[in-house]
Amino acid sequence: MKYKFLLFDVDRTLLDFDKSEENALRKTLKQHKIKLSTRMIQYYRNINEALWKNFEQGHITKKEIINIRFKNFFELFNINLDPTKFNDEYLLNLKNTNYKILNATKILKKLSKDFEIYVVTNGIKEIQENRLKLSGLNQFIKKTFISEEIGSQKPKYSFYKYVFNNIENFEKEKAITIGDSLSSDILGGNNAGIKTIWFNSAKEKTNPNIIPDFEIYKLKQLYKILY
Repeated sequence: MKYKFLLFDVDRTLLDFDKSEENALRKTLKQHKIKLSTRMIQYYRNINEALWKNFEQGHITKKEIINIRFKNFFELFNINLDPTKFNDEYLLNLKNTNYKILNATKILKKLSKDFEIYVVTNGIKEIQENRLKLSGLNQFIKKTFISEEIGSQKPKYSFYKYVFNNIENFEKEKAITIGDSLSSDILGGNNAGIKTIWFNSAKEKTNPNIIPDFEIYKLKQLYKILY
């Protein structure tokens, strides 16, 4: 078989982060008698995603994301709440969400019989580990690699070097990474010198500077590439 080591991203690849995020934000705001609107969730996502892009590029820390995002969000909507305390409440609600990408369980169960499955994520350790546990997907995963434990993040080569050095009998030419983000997963795979699969379920525009080896729109399309 051409590939042996499958490196999966988590959010928007195995777990449905958009549903989790919206559910957790709605629940946390409701605890403070504030109703989440469509406009609010979109503006929050814009703020949060911009901060995570800066994190990928090494401009800010994960702690700074947590400190800044709700401060900016509250200022935008004139909400008088403590952003730090609110973030703690939000993360607790996010930690306990359980939404999977369509067919994720069935697909990982099948793939785990023929491949070694690993998770590579920039997400927050406590949140990612608990969500994977609740989803039941962790039973198919050999090991989870999280940026805050490693001290480096995707798309940096140093992140992948750590991953490669901590997989037993690893062979780079038999590895492939699967993820939804061009700037994190695909660029990271390019930097690390391994094959990449872009899970482009949102059908986003391509970037001429970041080229995936394969592109899929549904998770089950992995079968055609891997078998």
